[in-house]
Amino acid sequence: MLGPAGVLYASTNGRDHNREMGRMLRVLFPARPDNDYHQAGIGFSLENGGEQLRRRFSTLSLLRRKDSLFVTEVRPLVYYLLSGTAAHAAGHDGGVTGLTRSLERELALRGGIRVTKDTGMFVARR
Repeated sequence: MLGPAGVLYASTNGRDHNREMGRMLRVLFPARPDNDYHQAGIGFSLENGGEQLRRRFSTLSLLRRKDSLFVTEVRPLVYYLLSGTAAHAAGHDGGVTGLTRSLERELALRGGIRVTKDTGMFVARR
């Protein structure tokens, strides 16, 4: 329980966080939309968290960080993708091989693969 003088720090992601991952996962799941890497089911985000917290806190601020990763190796990126929502596809070697080849082409063309990071933290006081 948060005391009367307590401060709540709540970190979360924004809608653009890892947005390129949706496109990457379409290689494994062709019917998957490009723009929903983690949109479904995110009940508390940078976009909706402020509204939720204002119900209980009188002072609220958001420290937001928009950044990106520049990935220069394909294998760690593929492992990361397979560790999350695509983990159940790991046995589909053709899809994983296709994903790896697709990312290798992008890496060769651009010298790296940019992945958007959109994170932040709410600071709330009563």
